[in-house]
Amino acid sequence: MISISLLLVFSTCKRALKDVKDYYPKVETVSATVLGNGSVRMTGRLLKDGESEVTYYGFCMSKQPIPALDENQISIEKRSTNDFEGLYKGFDKNTKYYFRAWANNEFGYSFGEVIELNSIEADTIAPCTPELDKVNIEGQNIKESYIDVYSREQSDYWMVSGKANSHHDFLFFKDRPVTGSYKVVTSFDEINDYTVLVEIRKNNVDYTLDKDSKVYVKVLKNDRAEVTICKAPFTYVGSPSRNYLTLRMNYYQ
Repeated sequence: MISISLLLVFSTCKRALKDVKDYYPKVETVSATVLGNGSVRMTGRLLKDGESEVTYYGFCMSKQPIPALDENQISIEKRSTNDFEGLYKGFDKNTKYYFRAWANNEFGYSFGEVIELNSIEADTIAPCTPELDKVNIEGQNIKESYIDVYSREQSDYWMVSGKANSHHDFLFFKDRPVTGSYKVVTSFDEINDYTVLVEIRKNNVDYTLDKDSKVYVKVLKNDRAEVTICKAPFTYVGSPSRNYLTLRMNYYQ
């Protein structure tokens, strides 16, 4: 008697996609925004993973119309969100730059559309020219000279300090500030490369400048810099009246 054993192997076959592009991620270059300090904030969005999960996404930049993947590459490990950001600094004047987003999975890379920017420069001109090392608080009738001005690294921030007789002003940047304008925020969690937190300390109480005001920085020679605030609004707790801060201080970087 002959006994025959049969081993049946079942395999799953996956139908090939009609369009080879469907294997790759789909990514969008959402925006390239010139900030007041002359840097460019990039935003991108992952629209589709493709046939395998995306592991990294980011941006590339070039002076040529089609940026290559490895040109000035920003690489970000994929997080739970499909939106991502990057920051570019240090541009040549009167020069055209090209930016685009990218994403990759196990099949390869894909790119978003190219965004072109020309002559990227910092917003350096303050709309006022107050007297140097003077501070004026409208609404509180305070016009004083700074008696002590300095800057230093403090914890995770770069602090610029100006002390007058009746109050003390603090500006908190993420890093040592560069020439350009910075947008005011109202909490330490919001401080980044293009924002600043401004505190006014009076009678042991801290008040912050209103959000979206502007602070102008101009880096000078000999490791010095100037910071200017032009009639920026803030409100004292318990007071319905609006107050405005104007100052210009010169400090060592």
